[in-house]
Amino acid sequence: MEGEAVPKRINALCGVLLQSLAFFEKVQRRFHPQLMERHGAALRKESGLIGQALDEFAGGAGEERDSPAGEALVGASRLLMAAITLFSEPADDLQAGVMSALRAGRKACRVCELLFPLRRELKAVDAFFREAPRLGAPPGDAVLHLGEAGGPYARGNASLYVPGDGAGPRPLIIALHGGFGHGRDFLWSWIRQARSRGMFLLAPTSTGATWSLADPGRDLSPLLELVDRLGGEYPLDRDRVLLTGFSDGGTFCLGCAQRAEARFAAFSPMSGVLPLGDLARVRSRRIFWIHGSWDWMFPVARARAESALLEQAGAEVTFLAKDDLAHALPGEEFPAVLSWFVPGRCP
Repeated sequence: MEGEAVPKRINALCGVLLQSLAFFEKVQRRFHPQLMERHGAALRKESGLIGQALDEFAGGAGEERDSPAGEALVGASRLLMAAITLFSEPADDLQAGVMSALRAGRKACRVCELLFPLRRELKAVDAFFREAPRLGAPPGDAVLHLGEAGGPYARGNASLYVPGDGAGPRPLIIALHGGFGHGRDFLWSWIRQARSRGMFLLAPTSTGATWSLADPGRDLSPLLELVDRLGGEYPLDRDRVLLTGFSDGGTFCLGCAQRAEARFAAFSPMSGVLPLGDLARVRSRRIFWIHGSWDWMFPVARARAESALLEQAGAEVTFLAKDDLAHALPGEEFPAVLSWFVPGRCP
């Protein structure tokens, strides 16, 4: 379909799907266990819109339905509807509701995985995976999943975004998932920024159910080995590597900042806490810590106090408390993080 006019029904289904997926991301950003009912009601409206779009698409020409793009859009639409159902179903207790929301988020990541290959033929999909129209991605970019022999979600795996053709070594973002998460899912959190700015993006999966918070070296060692190996295969700028992470990934990120062998250029923990360690080693480390004022898991007051400890220990700390952010990723701040990470390079 590349280079040809895209059928109207495919464009219509794609538009509704992307709009609902963007809305799902907004709900995730403001997710709070005590607001589950409100979140679910808002999402169910989106599910109805997707269902209507699917019915209209099913009444179209057979060649549209049977095309690779049509099949991918239908599969992604049904998967997003399943995610919304899982997210919005009443739970027996608070913990069950939180786990359902996490599983729903994982399904939404699989929607992204289904959609991303359509970026070459559907302009709306390409735009969805970019920061803004003016920040395009050169051709030839790709997503690779490493270590799949043990299964797509095996512990210790990693996913890698390789930017398109470009001159010279390019920066690397290493993005660490939260507890019980997977790099294959977390990759999509940073894909827009990596594509738009021509950066490599590595999303590893912890070797255990979460990162080795009590002993950062256990997960840090294989991560450093992986970066070394990828540096021999791709034009990585080893002097411009950003380590960032969310929740347990943010906590692990701060643990790595206290390790001499973690020679990353900068660290950006999000919604994490400061683990026990040797704060003497954070001297001169560059740290950009973002935390939500609505964070229901780790209070923002704790994050603010711990960031002050880092500064007292000699770290170069930027701390940002987001007034409307829950225990979630502040995607709207990613451009600011990258501009801070590589001054002068990022718009």
